[in-house]
Amino acid sequence: MKGEKPQNIAEQTSHQAILAGIIGINFAVFLWWRMAKSPKDITIMTKLFTGTLFSKNRCSSMFLSTFSHQEFWHIFLNMYVLWSFRRHITFMEKEEFVAFYLTAGVVASLASYVRLALSPFTAALGASRSLGASGAILAVVAAVISQNPDTRMQIAFIGDIIPHSFEGRHALLFLIALDTIGILRGWKLFDHACHLGGVLFGLWYANYGRKYLWKDPEATVMRFWHKIRHGSRKEK
Repeated sequence: MKGEKPQNIAEQTSHQAILAGIIGINFAVFLWWRMAKSPKDITIMTKLFTGTLFSKNRCSSMFLSTFSHQEFWHIFLNMYVLWSFRRHITFMEKEEFVAFYLTAGVVASLASYVRLALSPFTAALGASRSLGASGAILAVVAAVISQNPDTRMQIAFIGDIIPHSFEGRHALLFLIALDTIGILRGWKLFDHACHLGGVLFGLWYANYGRKYLWKDPEATVMRFWHKIRHGSRKEK
């Protein structure tokens, strides 16, 4: 932090507060899972905080499942990665980041649903449920790398044992390739469709979405409206 402008420090502090809030919500849901002992409580948690295409509340669970983790290693790794990017998300405004993060989680969940709907093994896959913040976090990672493709990165914890680093763009290409192969091969250890959906949404938003949806939304709406009007006139 030494040598940074007070404004930059203030921005980082406010963004860190947002991340702390997101992490706090995730841990609250995790503790709720830990306290759910009775079949009734487990059923409620499963309905609310796990996502599947075949659930009656599949729309709400698309959102809620992005704050849900059942295993400590899962929530620890996800929250560690999210927190490690706290100094790199200040290119977005606070409100913008919150909207981006929440939308990314829903889009990633939707990608998982689409993969289920298009799979020839949908019936067999339908019993599985997905949960976790990975899709939203990978969207953050993709957006940050898109803004700074030369950023040097390293694998968490391993860097302290085996010094190494690689460019962010290479990490992003690796993630895209890994998740694409995972989808095609039908790997079930992770929800690769959710991960890939998050990465692609992050790339899209950083390169196009910010310009049209956040920086100048009124102009975007007006262009869309005029296009509809002109199109309807031509049809007449």
